[in-house]
Amino acid sequence: KEGTGKKAYIEGYRIGGKTGTGQKVGLDGRYDPRKFYSSFVGFFPLPEPRFGIIIVLDEPQGEYYGGDIAAPVFREIAQNIINYAGIMSDEAEVGLF
Repeated sequence: KEGTGKKAYIEGYRIGGKTGTGQKVGLDGRYDPRKFYSSFVGFFPLPEPRFGIIIVLDEPQGEYYGGDIAAPVFREIAQNIINYAGIMSDEAEVGLF
């Protein structure tokens, strides 16, 4: 529930993950201050993950931090997988790790 990946949190499930934000290199070989990659990689359920998802957004418009825009995409896809696969929640230990 804390850190830059908190928007990937799904109530009742332990999820591991890492956010990423990187500047893109322009045609001149220098970092372009207006172009980014935004990412989130996550795996679940912990402690024995069965699924892993990598979200990479190329040149997002507006917000560009991975935790702000890629993590919510991960959360939506992960929630669909949880529902489809019938993964039971872990009420004892939940959160992002």
